[in-house]
Amino acid sequence: MSGQDPDAATDVHRRTPGQPLHGTGTSIAVLVLSVVLVAVAAVGVGTDPGVAMAAIAVVAGLDVLAALMLVRQYRTTGERLRRQLDRADELERLQTTLLDHMIDGVYMQNRDGKFLAYNHAARTILGLSEAELAGGAALDAFRSRLLHADGSRWSGTDLTPPQATFATGQPQRELVVGVDKGTGEPTWMSFSTAPAIGPDGRVEAVVTCLSDVTDRHSARLAATSVAAQRRQRVLDVLDRQRISMVFQPIMALDNGRIVGAEALARFPGHPNPTPDVWFADAAAEDLGLDLELAAISAALGRLHDLPAGAYLSVNVSPAAVLSPQLQRLLGGVPAHRIVVELTEHESVDNYEEVVGALRVLRASGVRLAVDDAGAGFASLRHILNLRPDLIKLDLGITRGIDDDPARRALAASLLAFGAEIGAGIVAEGIETANELDALKALGVRFGQGYHLGMPAPLPLTVTEAALAS
Repeated sequence: MSGQDPDAATDVHRRTPGQPLHGTGTSIAVLVLSVVLVAVAAVGVGTDPGVAMAAIAVVAGLDVLAALMLVRQYRTTGERLRRQLDRADELERLQTTLLDHMIDGVYMQNRDGKFLAYNHAARTILGLSEAELAGGAALDAFRSRLLHADGSRWSGTDLTPPQATFATGQPQRELVVGVDKGTGEPTWMSFSTAPAIGPDGRVEAVVTCLSDVTDRHSARLAATSVAAQRRQRVLDVLDRQRISMVFQPIMALDNGRIVGAEALARFPGHPNPTPDVWFADAAAEDLGLDLELAAISAALGRLHDLPAGAYLSVNVSPAAVLSPQLQRLLGGVPAHRIVVELTEHESVDNYEEVVGALRVLRASGVRLAVDDAGAGFASLRHILNLRPDLIKLDLGITRGIDDDPARRALAASLLAFGAEIGAGIVAEGIETANELDALKALGVRFGQGYHLGMPAPLPLTVTEAALAS
C-alpha cells in the first residue's frame, strides 16, 4: 500500500468546471462506434444481408458494453460520494463533540441578534433555554438580565459585547458582564468577540467566546465591598472626631515623679479592632496620614491637663514628620513640652529629608525619641541616623530582664550608647517590681509600664506599687 488516498485522483470535488467524470469518454466513444456500425448495417441491407446482420450484432454488443461501463462508472462515483459524505458526517460529529465538551461557551449571532449556532456550555452559562435561543426575542430576554461589572443594571442604551463588535467592527477582549438568573447570586462571564466580515466588508456575524468567572469576580466584588466599608469606617471616625486618647505616665524611677505621658489613640469598639488595625486600615485606603494627624491633634488638645512641667509624647511616622500639617499642629503648643516618638514600624527611604524636617522641629524645642529600640534593625538605623534625645527600650528587652543576663547586657549597651551621644533612656513595658529593680540597678532613669501606671483618660493615675516604690 502506498498510503495514497484512492479517491485523490478522481475526487469529484477536485474536478475543474466542464471536466467529464473519469471513464465517461470511453463510454461515449463506444456509443459513437455503435452509431457508425448502424449506418454500415443500413447500407448493407441493400447489398449483403449477412453484412447487415453482423453489423447489427456488433452494435448490440457495443451497446451492452457501453451500458456496463456507464453502470460501473456511476457505481464507483456513488461509492466515492458515499465515503466523502461519511467523512463529512464524522467530521461534523467530532466538531459537535468538541464544542459540547468545552468548558467555555461559544456562540454566533447575526445582526438581528439571532443565535445562529451555539454549544451546550454557552446555553448553560447564559442561562437561556433552547426556546429562547431559537426565538427572535432571545437577545431581549438576555439583555433584561444583564449587569455591569460593578453589579449595576444594564441600561437600555448599553451595548452588549457582540453589539459593540457589530457597531465598531472591532473585537472585544475579556469584558466582564453578569447575568441575573433570579437566584440572588448572578453568574459572571468574561466575553471575547470576533467579527465575521462578509463579502461587502460589513460585519455579518459575530462569534463570541465566554467563560464563567463567577468565583473570581464575586471575590473581587466582595473585596471591593470590604474596602469600601473599611474606608467608610475610617472616614466616619475622622468626620465625627471619634478618636479618644488615653495617656500612660512616664516616671522617674528613682523618686516616682511623673516626668511625662505617652498619648495612645483609642477607637470605637476598643479593644477590637485594635489601634494598629485601625491605622493599617486607614493606610490601605490612603487615609493613614489623616488618621495619624487627627490622633496627634486630639492628644495636643489635652496638653494643658498634664501635670505642670510634664512633657507629652506623641507617636509619629516618617510620613507625618515630612508633612507640613504636623509642623502647623506643633506650632501652636509649647514646643519644649513635646516629644515626637518615631516608630520603627515604617522604614525611612530618605533620611536626609527626615533629618531636615526634624531639624526644624528640634530647633523650636521639640525633642525626638526613637521607639522600640532593640526590637529590630529599623530602630537601630533610626538611632544611628537621627541621633535622638531619648531612646525607648522595647518591652522585649524589659520583660524578664531581672532573670536574663543577655537582656541586661543589651540594655547596658544601649545605656552606654545613649550616654555617648547624649540621649536619655526610657524603659517601656515595666510590669513587675523585679523588672523595675533590675532596671534601676543598671542605671535606667525613666520608665513606663503597667507596674507604674495603666493607659487611661486624664488625669494621669499611677499604681500603688509605683507609689510604694
